[in-house]
Amino acid sequence: MLGPKSFEKVVKMAASVVASSLTSIFSKSIVTGIYPNDWKAAKVTPLFKKVLKSDPNNYRPISVIQVVLKFFEKIAYDQLYHYVDDNKLLL
Repeated sequence: MLGPKSFEKVVKMAASVVASSLTSIFSKSIVTGIYPNDWKAAKVTPLFKKVLKSDPNNYRPISVIQVVLKFFEKIAYDQLYHYVDDNKLLL
């Protein structure tokens, strides 16, 4: 099984092949408002911050999400940011 970094490299190398399929999936998700359940799951790992390792308050959660979801979130963010900026919706 590929790790997240390796999978990301494979997706980038295969971009010309998978781009149209991912575009279709992303567009349908945005238009319909349906977000695939598999994309809602994340692997959460506690990351130690400081002092006592026995104190649960000294950890913060790190969520690892699927690479495809990262692409989707980046596209959605960029589109929303440009819309808000172009229409001067934030002061």
